Amino acid sequence: DLATDERAERYGMTFPARRIHIVTSATVRGRDPVSLARTAALLGFGTLQALRLLGRVTPSAVIGFGGYPTVPPVLAATLRNIPTLIHEQNAVMGRANRMLAPRVKAIATSFFDFRSSILASHEPGWMFLRPNQFNRDMAPIIRRRLISA
Repeated sequence: DLATDERAERYGMTFPARRIHIVTSATVRGRDPVSLARTAALLGFGTLQALRLLGRVTPSAVIGFGGYPTVPPVLAATLRNIPTLIHEQNAVMGRANRMLAPRVKAIATSFFDFRSSILASHEPGWMFLRPNQFNRDMAPIIRRRLISA
C-alpha cells in the first residue's frame, strides 16, 4: 500500500501499488506565523488520518522516502509503535527526514559518507544502513529488527 498526498492522483491507477491512500500533507512554504500554523495544522490533520489508516491496514512496517508527504504516515506509525524506516537519498538530510529521524528504528541512505548529528541521538539497537548493507541485508533486517521490534 502507498500512503501519500494528493499529488499521487496525477498518476491515476498506473502507480504500482496495491492501494493508494491519500493523506493530507503540506510543505513549509513561508516563515511567517500564519504559514507555519497552516502547515502544522495540515500535518497534524494528516497524522490523524494516518493514525486511522494504520489502524485499518495494520502494516508490519512503515517506510518513508522523504519529503513532507512522508511525515504524517511515519509519525503516525511511531505513535502506534509500528516499526519504521526512512530512506534519505541525498547527501544532506532533508527537513522532513531530519524531523522524523530521532523517532524511527532505522535510516537507509544512498551515500557511504553520510553524516548527520541526528545519528548520534539514537539509542543502542538502532540501525543505520549504507548502500551495500541495504541491498544485501534489507530482507533479514526487516524480518528480524523491524517486524519483531
